[in-house]
Amino acid sequence: MGTGVYVWKDGVFSPHLPKGPVTDSVAVKRVGDTVVVLDFDSVRILSASGTWLAMRGVPDRRQRRKNALVDIGRDAQEEWWAIDSYGTLYQWTDKKWKQCLVSNVLRIDGYGDDMLLATRTGYKKPHCQQEITVHSSISNVSTSRSAGKWVATPKALFLEDTQVERLSGTAIQFLIPDGDGVLLAQKGAPILRCTDQCRNVAPNFSDDLKALGRLPDGTIWALEGRGTLWNDDGTGRSPKKWSRSTAHRMSNGSYLSLYKEPWMQNPKLAQHSIRLLRSASSLLWYWVIAGVLCLGGMIGFALRKKRSDEA
Repeated sequence: MGTGVYVWKDGVFSPHLPKGPVTDSVAVKRVGDTVVVLDFDSVRILSASGTWLAMRGVPDRRQRRKNALVDIGRDAQEEWWAIDSYGTLYQWTDKKWKQCLVSNVLRIDGYGDDMLLATRTGYKKPHCQQEITVHSSISNVSTSRSAGKWVATPKALFLEDTQVERLSGTAIQFLIPDGDGVLLAQKGAPILRCTDQCRNVAPNFSDDLKALGRLPDGTIWALEGRGTLWNDDGTGRSPKKWSRSTAHRMSNGSYLSLYKEPWMQNPKLAQHSIRLLRSASSLLWYWVIAGVLCLGGMIGFALRKKRSDEA
């Protein structure tokens, strides 16, 4: 399916091998200075040094899978937490996953001191035996995001439950710690940096975002839902919409051409004024959205099948 960890080196993306191949991953997530791959067999952790570690998963006998975990996080005490596809919380202890009493967990927000559990009844601190509610005034976690003391809803940003800024009303895509404040991405709106107030720091995107962050030099980067990786060039201009050229490649190109273009070897298809992301060390961990590759493969297969049927 093409999901997994890729490395950017010498101007080309390629799968990170040998112990971390591209797999049928359920999720790929950055946790602190590591990248975690959750697949149907186990939990694989890529350290900052480039080495891989493996943790056993939680079996799902109903689905006949070795691993049912779909999200993972690490708290301030460096304890690992995870949830399965049924919303059950687990804690890694004594080299195995211990099932907790807490349930109905939808996702894990944040890392370290900022880690919270987003549950059907609101935000909770990580605890295996009891529910510890925080941000009690926020009940809808599906349209909001948390980062420790911060919570962003479609209509407002809060710090320790005090409103900092009114927002546009669209869904919150990302809320991540950024120094003494946070970076906030809201669908169809400029990216904000907020402390005691918010200011625009990067233009809006026409597509949904799948990741957001900063490089060591302070440059803001973002990964669009269709797979293009951008860094802000300071011009204030938004990236162009998904081009007709790229759409044509998705529907008419081969699987391999979709795999290589436009993200990997043809940055001119993006936009000249906003560059494809390159790190200072020319080494960048990157994950490709499985749905895009899978969709492109299915479209190409359907078109070929239709043509063969007509013949």
